[in-house]
Amino acid sequence: MGAVPLKGLRVLQGQELLSVYRFNTKTCEHYFCSYCGIYTHHRRRSKTDQYGYNIGCLEGAIRICSSMSSSKTV
Repeated sequence: MGAVPLKGLRVLQGQELLSVYRFNTKTCEHYFCSYCGIYTHHRRRSKTDQYGYNIGCLEGAIRICSSMSSSKTV
């Protein structure tokens, strides 16, 4: 997981597929893909001026992971 200021995160594609889940205080917003269910990012409760994001959802991350040997532990 990484963190960026609110203006530091940009969804490049698939924004229409994102679903948001809010619970308890409704301050924290968790975003998920409505198609596959993967967690993409969230607005933090403790630092409301930041997004936490799933590093695996970054552009190019799949290419990096697929080039790893299957014998390595990630």
